[in-house]
Amino acid sequence: MNTPRRPRFAPGAAGTPNSMTRRLRLLAAFVALALALPMALVAALAIAPASYAAGPRTDNGDGWVFLKTSDPVEPGGKVEFGGNGFTPGVELSIKIDDGAVTLPNGDQVIATVTAGADGKVSGSVTLPASTPEGDQHWLRFLGAGVSKHTTTKEGADAFFTVKAPVPSSDPTVFLKTSGSIAPGGGISFGGSGFTPGAEVTVKLDGVTVLGTVTALDSGKVTGTMTLPADATEGTHWLHIAGAGASADTPAFTVAKAAAPTPKPESTGTESVRIATASPVAAGDTLAVAGKGFVPGKAVAVKLDDADQLVTTPATLTVGADGRFSGNVMVPAGTTNGWHWLRFLSAASDGSGISKIATFAVGSQMPAGPAPTPEGAAAPVVNGTCSSGATAQVTFPEPVVKPGGQLHVVGSGWCASTGGSVLGVKIDGGAYSRLDTSVLASKPDTWAIIRADSTGAFDVRITLPDGTAKTSTPAMLQGAHTLTLLTGSLKDGDVQRSIESPEFIVGKYRPNGLPDPVKVSQLSTGVTAKVVGDTLHVRVTGGEKGDWVFLSGLAPDGSPRYPWGETWFRLGAGGRLVTDLGSVPMMGENRLVVQSGNQGEIGRLLGWASVVFPGGAAPTTSTTPSTTHGTSTASSGSPAATTPGATPAAVGTTTDPAPPVQSYADLKDADKLMASLVGTVWSAKVPNASGPLFIYVYDRSRAIPAGWIAADADKLIRVDLRDLPTAAYRVSVQDASGRLLGWGNADLTAAVAETESDEAPASVPEVAALAAAAPVGWLGRHLSATDGWMLGLGAALLGGVGIGAVTRRGGAA
Repeated sequence: MNTPRRPRFAPGAAGTPNSMTRRLRLLAAFVALALALPMALVAALAIAPASYAAGPRTDNGDGWVFLKTSDPVEPGGKVEFGGNGFTPGVELSIKIDDGAVTLPNGDQVIATVTAGADGKVSGSVTLPASTPEGDQHWLRFLGAGVSKHTTTKEGADAFFTVKAPVPSSDPTVFLKTSGSIAPGGGISFGGSGFTPGAEVTVKLDGVTVLGTVTALDSGKVTGTMTLPADATEGTHWLHIAGAGASADTPAFTVAKAAAPTPKPESTGTESVRIATASPVAAGDTLAVAGKGFVPGKAVAVKLDDADQLVTTPATLTVGADGRFSGNVMVPAGTTNGWHWLRFLSAASDGSGISKIATFAVGSQMPAGPAPTPEGAAAPVVNGTCSSGATAQVTFPEPVVKPGGQLHVVGSGWCASTGGSVLGVKIDGGAYSRLDTSVLASKPDTWAIIRADSTGAFDVRITLPDGTAKTSTPAMLQGAHTLTLLTGSLKDGDVQRSIESPEFIVGKYRPNGLPDPVKVSQLSTGVTAKVVGDTLHVRVTGGEKGDWVFLSGLAPDGSPRYPWGETWFRLGAGGRLVTDLGSVPMMGENRLVVQSGNQGEIGRLLGWASVVFPGGAAPTTSTTPSTTHGTSTASSGSPAATTPGATPAAVGTTTDPAPPVQSYADLKDADKLMASLVGTVWSAKVPNASGPLFIYVYDRSRAIPAGWIAADADKLIRVDLRDLPTAAYRVSVQDASGRLLGWGNADLTAAVAETESDEAPASVPEVAALAAAAPVGWLGRHLSATDGWMLGLGAALLGGVGIGAVTRRGGAA
């Protein structure tokens, strides 16, 4: 009987008992590993510092930053860096581990650095005491349109290592000084747990060395350090370290000492003001004025409730209208900082009138708010945020010089977490920056304010200097407002758009359009009539120099703006004589007069029924329509006007094409006899007949200015005050488009301020000339999200010429 043979296997062959055993062993090991990995990962994640567990975020923008520090660094030590390829002048905020490591006050931004003219950056950051131990820390650099973390030349992540210090003890430190401390003031501290006899260094915010102390045999330290005289207001701390031991004190607040408090004011409705912009120098003269006082009474002026000042005239006497004005000299030796003038007079009941006005002395505006009388509250503008706090903004000193710093104080600006981030626009976005240092996508955002964790801020914003070198268009002197917006610059922030109180740049004058009035608001107080081709107006109670705004209401109640955004000044007896406007009203209409005086812009002064030359009044409103915070008037809106201009056909004629394509194409043979006085261009047009159309040429384009008509002497005038400083040529065409001539208008020479209390009110200003440039020019002022409105903007501007006007308080 044959026994079946057992199969033979090659050693290790598949299917052999040995290979099967190995497979079972491998399978068991794999299962064990699979079970162990999650636990190991959990343990690793629990051990790994959270600051770099996820690794650096994705970079964007231009530039490269690298580490110069290669050795491990202790908390409180410095990490050096370098970089290049950035936009020259861009300011970069520096974070550690994408913000996972913060300062004691919770701020993620550890330091800032500004790229040089060559686009390079270099410097160091001091590691907070809370920086965790580990070998995968990095720096993040953030600026306008750029976010870069430290890398190698090859683009790999570049990390630095933080090692835990090996202290001889476990120190603790504390502050002995309570409350806020003024710059240059002393701060006392104590501590324990240091190496006996060790030299212990005290640094402000871990950066500025304030001094050293020696640890006692008990390991305790104590001392008082003097803060720098230029220490910034806000939250700070002390970093105390020696012999490998270090600790940070609790945070404390640096705040300048409050200005002396003026005594209370009297409760009457009298008001006073200082018309000279601050800051001023000791020895300078201040222009002062007041209203609401008792006629015939004398007014005395004291400085800071102490010394009586010499005035010009020697005795300030209240006029029959209750007003006074004059000048006072700031005494030599007056210290820098806030001061006030006390105005004293007698009331009609025999009691005293006592009012104050503040001003600043020095080369720059002082920190902190201006002094207010005891018991007085500064005016605020309110808006509610999600936490129930009230968002407020005030201007401690609301009068500044062109190019000066506006002091802005706010509270209650809270987000869902911490303080809000505010975008700030001037006059609703009427003025744009010429750089991208604040918000590249929206140049009309003039500044960004970051409220602290309590929702408060105290900042100074540098304003345009009134030339085309700092803003577009150049900022006008006079009354302005800020629009403060939140909700888009910080996740979870509250949506707000709040308009501030007014502030004054340089010499006061109203700007923009006042809010329109309704028929139900009308009241008498004005008389007016047409005399030939001029309008004669008298305002009851009006005084010489008062600012007024003229508009109209058609029979159907729709508004009319024949004079665009022009503001006039009354002459003696409250009288005014002007032309009929560039889009004259026809037939019977109501003439509306509103105040432009400081503090009462838009107040209705009265109205009068006036019959204008021509047929029935048009039925369509010429109210400016709003786009992006600017109002663009319909065809024929005021741009260039001439006293005595014949209104026939103006506003109904189709705008002609430019007579030539460029500035250089205007030939000398067609040159007119023209002159430029201040910013008013005048020319004699021998062949003038009927309505005339004006184009203003710069080196790159032709800007349509609108329709006008010559006077009986064939003269025309155009006010170019809002154009950027440059050389221009102004062309004149008849209704058929034929070129009647042109003249030079060179604004490159310094243009003196032509306004005065006696200035004629019959040549309206050309409002925002550059706003009527082609859409291609406008495009650089619009963000990507605004692009869809270009077509609408072109349609609105197409027949307007230079009729774009800025409305006060326009949309942000």
